[in-house]
Amino acid sequence: MHDENALAFQVLSDRNSFVASIYGIVFALTPADQALFIQIGNDLPKRNGDNSWLLPAPATFVIAGDGIIRDARVDADHTSRIDPDEIVAAMRAIVVDERSTR
Repeated sequence: MHDENALAFQVLSDRNSFVASIYGIVFALTPADQALFIQIGNDLPKRNGDNSWLLPAPATFVIAGDGIIRDARVDADHTSRIDPDEIVAAMRAIVVDERSTR
């Protein structure tokens, strides 16, 4: 994704839901949900590259260079997304803070 879109920032790839697990936003699909996923053609373990039936909750984190989470949004409703303007504002605040501490 980073290279394909020529992004100027890092993008986290969370293989095996390691980071999402640390953040406490991972949930395991029930056997009924697993069957539904398979029925609609979504083989989650194959897609994730492991044998788990884990999904992270939809989330956006803006993390400063010092590792501090400056803005976060986690919502179980995958159709509810953070407004891009909020992300940009959080990133601008980081830049302002970094400039003021120099």
